[in-house]
Amino acid sequence: MKNVEKHKSEFARLISLIFNPLWFSIIFLFYLVSSKDFSRSDNIGIIIAGSLSAFVLPVLIIGYMVRVGKTSHMDIPERSKRIVPFIIFSIIYGVTFLISYKIGLPGAFNVVVFAIFINTIIYGIITLWWKISIHCAGVAGYLSATMLIMGQRNIFLWLIIPVLCWSRIRLKAHTPMQTAVGAALGGTLTWIEIVLADYWFNIL
Repeated sequence: MKNVEKHKSEFARLISLIFNPLWFSIIFLFYLVSSKDFSRSDNIGIIIAGSLSAFVLPVLIIGYMVRVGKTSHMDIPERSKRIVPFIIFSIIYGVTFLISYKIGLPGAFNVVVFAIFINTIIYGIITLWWKISIHCAGVAGYLSATMLIMGQRNIFLWLIIPVLCWSRIRLKAHTPMQTAVGAALGGTLTWIEIVLADYWFNIL
């Protein structure tokens, strides 16, 4: 029985690592450029801008926080320690959106960056009082973007969410409510933001 429980915990850690929003952003970016008929320069711009804003800079910032003792883990488990990173990340995403929009990167990419920018602000405000699962919120947001931009055939990818929720609960990182609210909020907000952006600006 102990071995079974140990294997469950190890599997939960693996799922939590693989489907961390930081890693998932890279998967999303490459899926986006491989699914759309963008120009070579647009593909390069998307990969560079997306990787820097959604992966490289957040990893460096959180890594520094861990190194100097500001947080105990790359997931930033302490709710109070998440506020400053949310502020910094929202600035990064906002600047990335402005630059990518200014240089004319595809609207399908720009709207995702803008959605992440808005969502990060909302998550940061919620975190002042309550800790939702950013793993679940972030991945659900990318899944909404994937379905809207790359097609409904990707609906099966939502099977990731219950497994991810289970892993976060198993690791005692979140309660069931925190994972459910995170997933529902991330998926719904991103869906609404992209649909409205497409309605107003016809970008998809």
